[in-house]
Amino acid sequence: MLLIESMKLEFTNVETVIAQHFLNRGESLTISELSQKLNVSEASITRFSSKLGFNNYKELIYVYNQELKIKSNNNIVSDNLMINGYMDIIRQVVEKVDIESIKNIANLICTHKIIHVLGLGLNGIVGSDLKFRLVRVGKYVEVVSDAKSMQMVASILEEDNLVLALTLRGKNLEMLESIKVAKKNGAKVVLITGSEDSPIIEYADYYVLTANLDHEDWVGSISAQIPMLIVIDMIFSEYILRDKDLVERWLDTEKAVFCK
Repeated sequence: MLLIESMKLEFTNVETVIAQHFLNRGESLTISELSQKLNVSEASITRFSSKLGFNNYKELIYVYNQELKIKSNNNIVSDNLMINGYMDIIRQVVEKVDIESIKNIANLICTHKIIHVLGLGLNGIVGSDLKFRLVRVGKYVEVVSDAKSMQMVASILEEDNLVLALTLRGKNLEMLESIKVAKKNGAKVVLITGSEDSPIIEYADYYVLTANLDHEDWVGSISAQIPMLIVIDMIFSEYILRDKDLVERWLDTEKAVFCK
């Protein structure tokens, strides 16, 4: 459903599990059946329905069933549209990304042993991708992907801490309040976002703009993680190529995992 796709960056971890069932065109189930299949509570499903603007789960499943019928009757996939979407994302990244900011962020990663990555929903998955890479070269990375934990972590950060905030839309209020607290405590803050007018920019030591997914034709066809992952690739490449030892450490971890 386009509505679910457009809101998935705002979902909690449990809501993301529920959303994925519908985005994958899962079978139409009663609330109790869906609860058992996904191992989530019926209350969570009801809250998910309300978050989408429905009065209850019955309204959600009715709209979902109607959409399944429409899709089965109009199963048209526009490959050219998707390819054009990918190309436009790359074009936006090239136009928006400031290389000096990428270098400065790589410097901060070099000088901080412990890194806290804040990202809700799919942004948290992007954070886990970055964690996988940095841990392999000797960094300690904590990924915080729910609002309450972000607030708790921000409250105990200090001057020698580095925070990477990942938010494509850049409008999340919980993220904003957490970054305010982290900044007040003296932590260094890096922001990656697709929003040029994100209020979080004001509190970031460095920020990088990436492509956004506002184009209505892309909703539901292009993953919201892609613009963020492109920037993560650029930052990590800049970081790891500064030190030959880092490359060797990466290769050593690969041998340890895959060459047993």
